[in-house]
Amino acid sequence: MQSERGPVYLEGRVEAFLDHMKGVIELMTDEEFAEQKHGLERKWREVAKNLEEEVSRFWVHIDSGYLDFSRRKRHRRSWFAFLCSKNLTGTEDVEYLTTISKDDVLSLFLTRVHPSSKTRSKLSVHLQSQKPQSKHVSRAAAEAFAQAMQEHGTQIEDIDWNDSLYADGEPTETQFSTFWKGELVEAPAETSDKVFAALPHLLEQFPAQKDAQGSLSEDVIHIEDVVAFRKSLKVSEHPKPLVAWNDLPTPRI
Repeated sequence: MQSERGPVYLEGRVEAFLDHMKGVIELMTDEEFAEQKHGLERKWREVAKNLEEEVSRFWVHIDSGYLDFSRRKRHRRSWFAFLCSKNLTGTEDVEYLTTISKDDVLSLFLTRVHPSSKTRSKLSVHLQSQKPQSKHVSRAAAEAFAQAMQEHGTQIEDIDWNDSLYADGEPTETQFSTFWKGELVEAPAETSDKVFAALPHLLEQFPAQKDAQGSLSEDVIHIEDVVAFRKSLKVSEHPKPLVAWNDLPTPRI
């Protein structure tokens, strides 16, 4: 995902969403669960609406190198059964879907997905932009700024800065400064310059929520040496067709 917020903060929000989903699954009624299964079954059985959609569906298997064109119809050991550790063979995913219970999904979620799981595997790549980002101004910093203007003798009672600046959340430092400079055109330049010079200090003293970086849990393993990490990984086999397609045309060249 991409955002103005830092990657550590976004990571925390992802984990919070996964924790929220645990409650969603637990509170889901049997009727709601059956409706979700029925919707997934319709999606898997859906026929391509046009040639473009059919080409896109098959091209995925060409690009992967496995040429698994009959994935939706070919009988195989269901990946659902594999994840749920059920020894079922020769079952299509759509057919096996009818045997899935809410307890199966919840068990799978708690062991493979939920943040509290000790058996889940997760790799998260954090990319931090090197471009300097404009800081945001919290309400506390804005109130301190307004108070400083009043202490320097500038009357601002008639300026509706609260609703104007915070209608869409915390403004950036640039938006904040532009607004006040437009409102203080008649104020003594010396006074406004002193208060604006103190703005960076106020931003440090009263940090904005949008600038919060968050923190990772203590059990997170940080990969400092990417090259060494890649060398430690086991090289997987190259992609190969899962089915022998002997009826494909032979190229002349």
